[in-house]
Amino acid sequence: GDRRVTEQESVVEQTLRSAVITDLYLKSQISVVVHVLEADGSILATILNAVFLALMQAGISMYDMLVASTVGYVKGKVVLDMNQTEIAAGGAYIPLVVKARTEEVVFMQLDSTLSFELLEEAMLHGVKGCKQIRVFQESVMKRYMQSQKERQGKK
Repeated sequence: GDRRVTEQESVVEQTLRSAVITDLYLKSQISVVVHVLEADGSILATILNAVFLALMQAGISMYDMLVASTVGYVKGKVVLDMNQTEIAAGGAYIPLVVKARTEEVVFMQLDSTLSFELLEEAMLHGVKGCKQIRVFQESVMKRYMQSQKERQGKK
């Protein structure tokens, strides 16, 4: 409900504040509006990745590209990019955001109890998942930049 949406808004705002070089935009306001048309899990990670790509496409300067993913446990197994059925199964669910270059974790949320060993294993898998998403995002941005370059050449 509304509490979850407010929490997600707060996470998006805090995460973006850690990424955007705000000193370059002192007399500006960056507004982010997200419309979720359909959700089947990992909604926060999806929102964050979409917003990060949109800001890059808009030319907003950031300290580093951020990538988000989810990781958790379902029936004792590590699962990446959890869907709603996997989340509802009641195991651990961990959304996380890392800096692309350094792999520094800038956000992580754990609402259940995990041993240190299981948390460490989940985080290692989560960071690997973020690497995969980073590779995909970079290829999308390269294709976009190439298409913009080609479009400029036709003018």
